[in-house]
Amino acid sequence: MKQFSLKSPLNMNIFILRIGGLWPKGEKHTLKSYYTVYSLVCFVFIVVCHNLSQVINVYFIYDQLETLTASIVVMLTEVTGMIKFVLFYKNLKIVKNLLRMLDAEIFQPMNSEQEALVQRFLANWRRVYVIFSVSAGMTLLLWGLYPVLDQSYKAKKLPFIAWYPYDHQKSPLYEITYIYQIIANYFIAFTNQNVDAFISALLMYIAAQCELLCDHLKNLKFEEKNKGFVKFVRCVKHHQKILQFSENTNEFLSIMTFGQFMTSVISICMTLFQLTLVTPLTPEFYTLLCCQSAVFTQVFVYCWFGNEVILKSNEISYCAYESGFWINSSVQIRKVMVFFLMQCGRPIKLRAVNFFGLSLDTFTAILRNSWSYFALLRQINY
Repeated sequence: MKQFSLKSPLNMNIFILRIGGLWPKGEKHTLKSYYTVYSLVCFVFIVVCHNLSQVINVYFIYDQLETLTASIVVMLTEVTGMIKFVLFYKNLKIVKNLLRMLDAEIFQPMNSEQEALVQRFLANWRRVYVIFSVSAGMTLLLWGLYPVLDQSYKAKKLPFIAWYPYDHQKSPLYEITYIYQIIANYFIAFTNQNVDAFISALLMYIAAQCELLCDHLKNLKFEEKNKGFVKFVRCVKHHQKILQFSENTNEFLSIMTFGQFMTSVISICMTLFQLTLVTPLTPEFYTLLCCQSAVFTQVFVYCWFGNEVILKSNEISYCAYESGFWINSSVQIRKVMVFFLMQCGRPIKLRAVNFFGLSLDTFTAILRNSWSYFALLRQINY
């Protein structure tokens, strides 16, 4: 068969990461590269400066609960995005090595049925990517237009609460600051969202490869001249490659997902609290609703694909047992099969710094904790 392009769905994702300064041509940024200068300028003058202005502003509003919670919702998302920017930059070599691993022959589908199987996984990820992008885009659009929709721009109100070392309410400083905030938030949010999408794609690849391996195992049959055993050895090697890919993926995403889960609990809690304070069906209400939707989607994508990895990898040992390969094989081959079954007995689990597993159980735990903190916050406010 013609080689199947597993990486083709990532083209748009990689393009946006390149615009965000996170995807140089080589495996690392070099000091003499113009792209490195571009990355540093983007990071310092857009990411750091914008986050710093919001963090400093907390000092001036810490005793105003409603204003503080509104600021924290946005600030936490953007600070998390800044941390992801740094970690992605730091682990770029691992990232590009993972993409090279996908080019290996052993990861390729062997027939049209297996190609259709992989296409289904890729199509599911594309749908999630589109939904995720639309959710983030709508949230940013409403945040940016909010001062216009509620006419607060006449009082020189900015889309995002922040502190600046100048009087931003004077023209043309107000207009310049307004445009700067819009650009900075779109830059940070879409870079952050595409890092999340890239991680979910890696999880999708692991689940897809587990499904491919299951199909290989189910179709194993006893053949003369050890042909069946040769195919079984290929399955063992395939499983080892999947484990290696998942270990490298976990090394890349571990700290990022830990930070994401921790901040998501607070963000969901604060957004729920803000929704109880605003008038329903107003521009601010819809803005907060889109923001909540974006945070939900962000966490759900990690947990859903992580859960798919657990489910698909858990099926490997059952598919090996169901194959007719081992029934008529020699005792020695059966012993090899037993060792393989023992190795496949534990499902592949991706973890965030060994505290949280990427699964739907973790997603429900995040929602449960967010609701508990929201209830406490409501009680304090009243």
